[in-house]
Amino acid sequence: MLAGVGMGNMFINMIGLTPAWGLHSALETLVSQDYGSGKYELCGIHLWRSRIVLVLMYIPLSLILLNADTILVALKQDPEVAEYTI
Repeated sequence: MLAGVGMGNMFINMIGLTPAWGLHSALETLVSQDYGSGKYELCGIHLWRSRIVLVLMYIPLSLILLNADTILVALKQDPEVAEYTI
């Protein structure tokens, strides 16, 4: 059970959180530049564009996360451990 929890935690971090951190760091750069130059409207535009991109990105990623146990078994992980990753 402990191995399954560790595997699930790693799987969620790599598939779910890491792409979002990368996109948010890009957004941080764009918004801070626009805010510093006084282009406040562009800050909101970047925010809404990033929200749309994140939603579109998470549609396929959520399918991967929902099928994590099947994917891990296909990658030759122990089926009992893969069952606890959900």
